[in-house]
Amino acid sequence: MAMAGSGERGALRAAIEGLLRTCVELERHADGAARASREQVSRVARGLVGLRAPGVSDLSGEIADIGKFMSADVSKTLREARAPYVVEVHQLLGLLAPLHGVAAVPVLSPSGTAAVGLQAAFPAGFARDYVGDLLTGMDRSVTVDAEAARLVPTVPQLDTDGAKVSTGAEYSDDHRDVGVGLLQDPICHAVERHGPQMPDEAQLARLIWLKDPSGADAWQIAPDGAVQTSHRCGVSAGGFTSPEALAKPIEAPANGTQGCRWLGRLSHEKRRRIPVDRHPRQRRAGRFGRG
Repeated sequence: MAMAGSGERGALRAAIEGLLRTCVELERHADGAARASREQVSRVARGLVGLRAPGVSDLSGEIADIGKFMSADVSKTLREARAPYVVEVHQLLGLLAPLHGVAAVPVLSPSGTAAVGLQAAFPAGFARDYVGDLLTGMDRSVTVDAEAARLVPTVPQLDTDGAKVSTGAEYSDDHRDVGVGLLQDPICHAVERHGPQMPDEAQLARLIWLKDPSGADAWQIAPDGAVQTSHRCGVSAGGFTSPEALAKPIEAPANGTQGCRWLGRLSHEKRRRIPVDRHPRQRRAGRFGRG
């Protein structure tokens, strides 16, 4: 089944990141130019300090101030230069938002394009958070196109089963049966989509192109280039770094008498409500790291 917009999502993200990268590069070049100018002006001003000619002292101060003014002028020029990029990114975010379950992106305010920080240029909420995710890992971010995603293999079931066995070994004796039972529940996908056996390429293909790493949800590229799948993924894709990390959030509620009773009930009546698919390690919008 084709999910509306599934192919566009990856293309929109790539376009947004490309424009943001341009803004970041502009800022880097501008900062470099301003810094070089300040250093050169400072050297000139220092060279005048020892002179005794009338008016040299005041002139030295004036020259030193030029460097400060240069930084302010560069910052203003940078904001003006990136304004068209901010407008285009904002429009792209408006198209992307519904694919993430967000109805609409607030209008871009005139003061937004003049904001000092690039992230602050966008309205609060989905737009600012999404841009922030991309900017935070811009230096280390990676991406993948649809064809490369197609070549990423699904994770073998043998590896997934092995991860479940390894995770089961990390539970305490008192909770091992309950923990293993939860991971084996048909509705649980903690290991299949977030387990330590998951390679970064599989998570990246899921994040950008909605390719299910477990292979449970069908995925293909149509002749027109659109991705066809019913799989879904949020703004970020995360995983557990080790079997021990995967076992911890399941055993955590067992601390204390009430926790033990709650965990025991989950193994019978409310097993489906335990949140075993969350972990502090997250791969946000194209940024990956091992925790």
